[in-house]
Amino acid sequence: MPFFTDVLLISVSILLVFILLRYYTRQKSYKKFIAQNEGKKFFCYNDRLVTKAFIETHVLPILPKEVEVVWVEKRKPISLNYKRANISAMLYEINSLNGSFPFLVTIENGTVDYISLQQQTYKAIQDPGKTQWLLDVILGIFDDSDKS
Repeated sequence: MPFFTDVLLISVSILLVFILLRYYTRQKSYKKFIAQNEGKKFFCYNDRLVTKAFIETHVLPILPKEVEVVWVEKRKPISLNYKRANISAMLYEINSLNGSFPFLVTIENGTVDYISLQQQTYKAIQDPGKTQWLLDVILGIFDDSDKS
């Protein structure tokens, strides 16, 4: 029995070291991601059928070309330009706060700032007359962040 206990203790210790090492590696990678992307803007939306079609038809075509689009499908972010782990960490940071997709995200002064557009988007979906209003809100937010 002591042999089994020793093996179990060593295995748990190795596993714990591995988990801690992975955690610190991801944290370091995420901090580097934030530093390298200072001033970047992201538009993040998910795969909810009602909003996805509306966003892809009305919002994505008017976004400034420097805005990075991140689509979340089945809780997994899809970005053409960034590692999934870093985008996931950014979205997890946002999701743990308040609000819901879609988000406008900026990285400024080493922090992730975000605005949820959930309410505005649903108002525009329910009343097509508010589509231009939503687009003006989005462009206005990005213009304001350029002046900061």
